[in-house]
Amino acid sequence: EGNEECALLEKGVGPWKRYLQGLGKWPSEWQCPGVNPVGYLKRLHSEKRIILVHLCHLTEEEMTWIGDHRNLSPCVCLRSNLYVSNQAASLDRLWQAGCKVALGTDSLASNESLSLQAEMKTAKHLFPSLPSGEILRMATLHGAQALGMDNELGSFEPVNRPGVLLAAAQSLDEFLGAPQQIPLRRVA
Repeated sequence: EGNEECALLEKGVGPWKRYLQGLGKWPSEWQCPGVNPVGYLKRLHSEKRIILVHLCHLTEEEMTWIGDHRNLSPCVCLRSNLYVSNQAASLDRLWQAGCKVALGTDSLASNESLSLQAEMKTAKHLFPSLPSGEILRMATLHGAQALGMDNELGSFEPVNRPGVLLAAAQSLDEFLGAPQQIPLRRVA
């Protein structure tokens, strides 16, 4: 969510409304909820799995609330956020609040590549205190959990599909700390 999207939900104004009006797609019956995105989500009272993307404007209280709801899966696209708004979600604080954060890439419209390796490196660069193993889980298991596919992807389990990449690095910390992309080779 960007400032423009927040303005639309909170006040019913801004460039998104003008854009949709210009396309003739603005729903005349729409009622402005008058709350931020998390406030709107709270009103839904949904128990369904929901992936929450970007999360650049969260308070500590909102992070804790998201961490307390296991049906909510935060997905952070750090490089996309930096490109679009020059800010990133507080990945370290989301993790400390108990959120099982997944790393994402967004799209090529707001990112130079769809590389999770680059997202992992960015996460380690921006949040060096985050354990490297947790960053790996964010790029693997937590993403699979967010998609409801952790019974077949994201971890080494006998029932899971293989998808193993071999990196030319001596350790996970070396892999995440190297400034360049490290060549990967699929081995399973």
